[in-house]
Amino acid sequence: MPPTFHHSDWAAVTEALLSKPRQQAMDQVLERLGRACSVDRAWIIRYNDAFTHFWNVHEWVRPGVPQYVHDLQGIPVSLGHWLNQDLQQGRTCVINDLREMPRTASALRKEWERQGIRSLLAAPGLWEGRLVLQVGFDCVHEQRAWAPADIELLSAVTQVLTVALYGNRGQAAEDSMDFPPCAPTEPRAVLRRFLAHEAKALEDLLLIRVSGDYSYLRFRDGHEAVELRSLNYWEASLPRELFCRVHRGALVNLREIERLSRSGGRWELYLKALPEPLPVGRRYRDVLKHHLSI
Repeated sequence: MPPTFHHSDWAAVTEALLSKPRQQAMDQVLERLGRACSVDRAWIIRYNDAFTHFWNVHEWVRPGVPQYVHDLQGIPVSLGHWLNQDLQQGRTCVINDLREMPRTASALRKEWERQGIRSLLAAPGLWEGRLVLQVGFDCVHEQRAWAPADIELLSAVTQVLTVALYGNRGQAAEDSMDFPPCAPTEPRAVLRRFLAHEAKALEDLLLIRVSGDYSYLRFRDGHEAVELRSLNYWEASLPRELFCRVHRGALVNLREIERLSRSGGRWELYLKALPEPLPVGRRYRDVLKHHLSI
C-alpha cells in the first residue's frame, strides 16, 4: 500500500521545522511520516564530523513497539560498515528481508534482529559531500517489500531534514549539533535496566564474556551487567585500539592488562581488577602480541 503523505503533511513538516524547537520538530516529523507510511519505527541517526561514531538522536515507535533510541549512542561506525558503504554513495539501503543480508554484515544483522526488525529502509543525508545522517523505517510485525513510493518519500524527507539540521550550522551550530543523551566525544556502553538505561564509560569496562545469546560485562568498580547481545556485536562496535578478543568467548580492555603468562605453551592473561587469569586462544595470540608489542 503506497504511503499517504499529502500536501497537508508537507505543510505540517514545514511549519514544525520553521516554528518549533528542533527536538520537538524532528519528533513530530517522524511521527507523521511513520504513521503515513504504516511502519513500526521511524528514526534519525547522525554521525560526528570525524565520521567515527553515530548516535540515534530521534525515534518514533507505534504503541507496543520497543524503543531502542537509548541503546545506540556513540556507536563506532565500524558496526554499520556494510550499510554505510551504500549510504556514503548516496544510495538508499533497501532491506525487505534481513535473512538476505550477506555474512559480512552478520554483526549488524544480529543487532537488528535483537531489535525485532524484519524489514528496514534507510536513506542517506549528504551535506558538502559527506554522510552526516540517515533517516529510516523499521517493520517489526511483518516483513515488507518496500515500494518505489516508500523510497522516494523517505529520500525526499531526508533531504529536507538534512538541510534543516545542517543548512544553518554557521548561525545555530550549538542547536544543530545536539547528540543526546551523551556527547559525541564520549562514546558509552549503554546498558538496559528493565525500562531504563544506564550509560557507562568505555574506559571503565574491564571484560566481556559471552554465554549463549548473552553477554556478561564486568567493570572496574566490580559492577556487572548482562546484555542480550552477541560477542560479535561488541567486537564490531567497540574501538579496536581499546578492546581485543582473546578467546572465542571473551573481550578485554587492553589498558587493564597487568601481565601475560606464557608457560608450557599455555597463555594466560591477568587483568588488574580480576583475580583469576583468562586463557588466550591460539587464533587470537598474534593480535594480542601486536597490541602488547611483544
